[in-house]
Amino acid sequence: DIKPLRMDSPKYPLMAQRRGIEGHVKVLFTITADGRIDDIQVLDSSPPRMFDSAVRQAMDTWRFEPRVSGGRIVARQATKVFYFKLEGRR
Repeated sequence: DIKPLRMDSPKYPLMAQRRGIEGHVKVLFTITADGRIDDIQVLDSSPPRMFDSAVRQAMDTWRFEPRVSGGRIVARQATKVFYFKLEGRR
């Protein structure tokens, strides 16, 4: 189980917000043995590259409880999809 200690949400990019652009970013990442995020890989992004930087900046602050397996603290991979939706839209 992945137990977050801190998971700040990405900030909506101002340019995308002003232009009414919505989208998503799917990432694959590693949670290191000390609970930090490493090796963020964008698997899918729509529109391409519009929200990637915001996702990376938010994920840099994330922290997770270390995972213990077989008495050892281990790294693990995870995926997440971020959705960027403007308020008042469906």
